[in-house]
Amino acid sequence: MPAVGNAVGREVLLEDPGRYRRVFFFRACGAGMAAAAALLKDLGLEVEGGDHEFRPPASDALAEAGIPRHRLDGLGADHYRRFDLVVVGNVVAAGSRDAALLEGLGLPLCSFPAAVGALALAGRDVVGFAGTHGKTTTAWLAVQVFEALGAAPGFLVGGSLPGRLPAAAGGGGPFLIEADEYDGAWFEKVPKFHSYSVARPVVTSLEFDHGDVFGSVGDIEAEFGRLLRSGSKRAVVCGDYPSTRRLLDAAGAAGEGALVYGEGTEAGPHGVRRTPGGTAFSLGTPSGPLDLETSLTGGHNVRNLTAVVLAALDEGHPPGAVARAARRLGLPRRRQEPRGLHRGGAVIDDFAHHPRAVAATIEAVRADHPGKALNVVFEPSSATARSDVFQEAFGESLAGADRVLVLKPERPSGVPGAGDLDPEALAGALGRRGVPAAVAGDLDGVVGFIDRHAGGDAVVLVMGNGAFRGLWGSDFAKSLA
Repeated sequence: MPAVGNAVGREVLLEDPGRYRRVFFFRACGAGMAAAAALLKDLGLEVEGGDHEFRPPASDALAEAGIPRHRLDGLGADHYRRFDLVVVGNVVAAGSRDAALLEGLGLPLCSFPAAVGALALAGRDVVGFAGTHGKTTTAWLAVQVFEALGAAPGFLVGGSLPGRLPAAAGGGGPFLIEADEYDGAWFEKVPKFHSYSVARPVVTSLEFDHGDVFGSVGDIEAEFGRLLRSGSKRAVVCGDYPSTRRLLDAAGAAGEGALVYGEGTEAGPHGVRRTPGGTAFSLGTPSGPLDLETSLTGGHNVRNLTAVVLAALDEGHPPGAVARAARRLGLPRRRQEPRGLHRGGAVIDDFAHHPRAVAATIEAVRADHPGKALNVVFEPSSATARSDVFQEAFGESLAGADRVLVLKPERPSGVPGAGDLDPEALAGALGRRGVPAAVAGDLDGVVGFIDRHAGGDAVVLVMGNGAFRGLWGSDFAKSLA
């Protein structure tokens, strides 16, 4: 971890949290940074933010929270010195011009998880939603369920929520937080969730990802093991993954006492079936079988809801009330989000960027649009997705589509010991599987693919955690019915 003289961690902030009343968020226009800024503002702190450019949805969240926004190239040292603390986004790289500026200010610097852990979560009963896939969705489902139960939760979700800010202090109930395993800052190369003092860990999944931070899946398992062992309440863990099963075995008493769900477990979910309004299924719970109906569809969403239900029951909420709270639920934005119609066909946006998430999203969208051709635009944007680590796996997961456009990565991967993803080879592998595939490098290529293949008998699914060369802000997107 690089030594930075003015960087402070959660423990230092906790020594005198009242000292930090004026906080500046540097590179504020990220999902987690915007949510953290909104949370501290809701707690009554004076918060401002800056970035080199502002893009929705994070920029919208900052504006809605009433947080003043500044272009960083227009700020001098005197502006920063008005603040007691500078919170730094993990997009700032060690040795960069921004890093040199911040180190030269002499002001206390911290990561956003350290700021949240010290200034917002101290003394709170924290439920942390962790995992390779599903943590944003599961955290948002939990917010809706716990609010419907009247629990007055606080929350922080690292995504865009429909009609809501991504974070709020809440009342006296538990604090529900997306507990990410990615690092916090260039000077704090440890998972964010270690800053949150999570009482109840909820682990939705565990596979290899973030190859720019972790050298192996064993490294990730070690961090999740620390998370499980540090919890004071029963963990909730999906047992469908080899890594989560190893995690439970290695966690000792924490693993033995965990509420485990998934295929082949007593909890289930069992008897999953589609209904006119969504999905019905049953769970085996410590107090007996529980039948549920929900507006959610897709096996991965049912499993995510299962985690929330088990956590709510273990918090002492009555089974009937929990079942009622689970009936009408929505997803975060960019999770199977309909963006409109083109030529009478749905255009859907989804954040999936890991092979398993890609396959699960394709399965869910197919189930929601039976009998229609499924055409996929896929942008490998994360560091690991841009590498050749998942070259073969993406070929397998995208093979569930009828036609695929692969958008060329905009920059090299940077994953140590790995090469870059070869989009042409990926398209060729899909073609050999009987799935026509092509490669594009710009917005015109994306728009042309959608224009050619959308229609009343087809769906276009746009997948990835990138910006698709500005697709959703383009005139074409604005023209969608």
